[in-house]
Amino acid sequence: MGLLAVGILILTVTPRRQESPVAVSASTTLATPASTSGSARLTESVRPQAVAGVTAISRPATQRNDPLATPVGDGRLALLTASAVGAANGSTVDVRFSTGEVEPGLVVASDRDLVIVEVDGRGPGLAIASDTPDDDEIVTVMATPPVTVAFADVDTLNVHEGTAVLDDEGNLVGLCSLRRGDGSLEVVSVSGDLAAATSDGR
Repeated sequence: MGLLAVGILILTVTPRRQESPVAVSASTTLATPASTSGSARLTESVRPQAVAGVTAISRPATQRNDPLATPVGDGRLALLTASAVGAANGSTVDVRFSTGEVEPGLVVASDRDLVIVEVDGRGPGLAIASDTPDDDEIVTVMATPPVTVAFADVDTLNVHEGTAVLDDEGNLVGLCSLRRGDGSLEVVSVSGDLAAATSDGR
C-alpha cells in the first residue's frame, strides 16, 4: 500500500507529456520576432508619411496668401472684397490674380463691401453686369474649375474669398465673401454705381 501511494504521488507531481507542447506553443504564440519586424515595418512606413506631412504643412507657410483681385474695365482697375483687404485709400497692397500672378495695387476707393485698386493693366478686364440676377438665374462661379449654379445656390459652394461670379453673358455680378458671422458664403454685389466709377477713363 505504501509503494502504491508513493507511485500515485510521483504520477501526480510529474508533468504530463502533452503540457510541454502547450507550453512551447504558448511561448511561440508571442511571436516576438514577427511582432518586432511588424512594428519596424510600420515605423518605416509611417515615418516617410510623417516627414511628408511636415513638409506639406510647412509649404503653405512660405507661399503667398495675397487677396484675390478681379480686373474690370480696361484692366487697370481691379476689385477685391473689403473682408480680404483692410487697407486705407492711398495705401499699397499686394494682390493676386486668378492666373496666380501677384503685383502691388494702389487702393483708390473702398466701402464696407468692396475695395478698388489700381494695377498695371495686362489686357481687358471683365465688364460689370448692369443688374443682379434673380435667384433662379444661372451664374458661373470662377472657382477651379468653374462651377455653374443657380444664383441662390452660390452660398452652398466652398470657394476662396474674392472669387468672381459671372452672369450668363460673362459679366461680373459680384465677388464671393465669407464675411458673415457664421462663416457662410455670400455674394458681395457689384452695383451699377461702381460700374460707372470703374469706367470713367482711369
